[in-house]
Parts: sequence; C-alpha cells; structure tokens
Amino acid sequence: MKQALLFFPTLLFFCSCENPAAEKSQADSLVETRDAGLRVVSYYSDKSDTSTKTKELRYHKSGDKEEILFSNGKMNGEWKKWTAQGKLKESGNYKDNVEQGPVKFYNTDGVMQQEAVYAGGKKTGLTRSYYPTGELGMEQYAGADGKDTLHVYYHKNGKVNAKAWIRDGREYKSSTWYEDGKLWDEVVDQQFTEWYRNGQMKQQGKVNEMGRKDGVWKYWDEDGKARKDTAWVAGEKKL
Repeated sequence: MKQALLFFPTLLFFCSCENPAAEKSQADSLVETRDAGLRVVSYYSDKSDTSTKTKELRYHKSGDKEEILFSNGKMNGEWKKWTAQGKLKESGNYKDNVEQGPVKFYNTDGVMQQEAVYAGGKKTGLTRSYYPTGELGMEQYAGADGKDTLHVYYHKNGKVNAKAWIRDGREYKSSTWYEDGKLWDEVVDQQFTEWYRNGQMKQQGKVNEMGRKDGVWKYWDEDGKARKDTAWVAGEKKL
C-alpha cells in the first residue's frame, strides 16, 4: 500500500537573498512515494501542478537506481539505470511515455553489450550484441511478422563471421567465413558445402534436420583431387 505523499520544499530562505540563481534551482519541490520496496522521488517546478514534473528517481530494493526525465506531464527524454555500485546498466529514451530509439545494456565494466531499437514503444527488427571488449559481435534483423529473421555474427576484426537465415523457428540457410573474409562453409536447404582457405571445395553432402550427415558425401584434397565418397546415416558412417 502506498504511503502518504511527503512534500519537501527545498527553498533555503536564509540564503535566497544572496544567491538568486541558487534560490531558483532550489525552489523545485520533491514528492516521495514508497510502494512494495520501490522508492520514487519526483521533482516538480510547481508541486501543485503535476504537469510540471521535470524528473523522477526510482530506487529499487535491489539497489538499482533509475532516472527518467519528464516534460509536459509525460516521460520525455533520456532515462538511465545504474547498479547498486553506481555502474551504468541500461539507457534509452522516451517520447510521450513510450520508448523511442535505441535501448542500450551495459556490462559491469560499463561497456555496451546489447542494443535494441524501439519505435512507438515497440521493438523494431534490429538488435545488436557486442563482445565484452566493445566490438560488434552480432546483429539480428527480424521481419515485420517476426517469422523471418537474419542473424549476422562478426569476427573481432569487424569482418562477417557467419550468417543464419531462420523461418518459423527453423534455420534454412547459413554461411560461415574465415577471418580473412573467404567463404568457409554454407548450408542451403540441408545441402552442406565446405571450402579450404584457398577456395577449393573440401566436402559436400546432405544433413538432416539435426545437422547430422545423411546420405552420400563427396570429399576433395586441398589441391582439388577427389577422395573416396562416404555414406552416412543420421551422423553415423556406414561400413
């Protein structure tokens, strides 16, 4: 149950005549509420008019702290969340009470680990994840209906490491690249192909829905010479 509102006028009369600027900044009023372990401190330029709220601080039972900016009676502008140790944890923006733009998540060292973009309060199709050292690690693109997604993974040097195309929760195509940008392997509709670094084909064959070799596979040496074919059944080599 919410407790009664407590008002804290911050005007310091004994110094107001000496510092008009300080008097103006300290004329804001604070309103504090507590509910189920959450302490909220709201800042107003006029406590009798709720539309004059300028900022809200939220203190969570876990020790986390949030700061949200307000204008025209609504959440507008940047919001931030810190851990109990004072490390930045999350950040984003509001426009008229809905999330707008990138929402960022940080690790305990303050390095951004994930970024999701919002529009009109809804998550759009782009999400980015980062290595602990800050380099871009993955981008995820989702279609409007959420059924088709593309995952793009990166090496630390910025080159594409892998791509995976997913439809209705099933990966139907994927590609992987060496760090120098040369194609390593590819799976298209369960047809797997792998290449050596020199571009020569290494092996090719079908995989089942579990990604295990199935059927007759062909193999080549690095110089292009064909090797003996091998038959597989659900990942087990046939004798």
